[in-house]
Amino acid sequence: MLAQSLQREVCGIDVNSTELVQAARVFGHELRLSFVAADIQTLALPRDVFDVILLPAYVQYFADPAALIVRLLAQLREDGELHILDSPLYATPQRCQESAARSLRYFTELGVPQLAAHYHQHTYATFDRFAVQWLFDPRRWSARVRKTLRLPQPHFPWLRLRKRDNVRAIGS
Repeated sequence: MLAQSLQREVCGIDVNSTELVQAARVFGHELRLSFVAADIQTLALPRDVFDVILLPAYVQYFADPAALIVRLLAQLREDGELHILDSPLYATPQRCQESAARSLRYFTELGVPQLAAHYHQHTYATFDRFAVQWLFDPRRWSARVRKTLRLPQPHFPWLRLRKRDNVRAIGS
């Protein structure tokens, strides 16, 4: 949809080849869309090449999201943006521990407790070293009111990090 609506080249990168096969089946007719099966943490990518990088429902699969963010910000062009959305964040380390315990129970009930080691909980403070624009923040008063009134809204935060605002964080 992005490739078509924005008339841009879009590249989907994922370590999960099953997901990529499904994406290619559904969206493979798009000429401006390509898929790469690779680990984004080790894939050799040129610097300063992307306009936008999206991480939907992604950050919780990385033990060190700050290192991932630094790496991805370096791949952006000068005016590029990194968007992180649909990933749970927690207010305190204690909330992270509670979530980790729930995840372990969940994966244990599924018969695959080892998967819990691949699901990481992060606090909002994880992003304190970066200049972040919170496009949606469920901690805001307005979001809590909307939730109480059962009005539609995202469940998880949406963060935008601009490369030009984070030059110091990426060491450029």
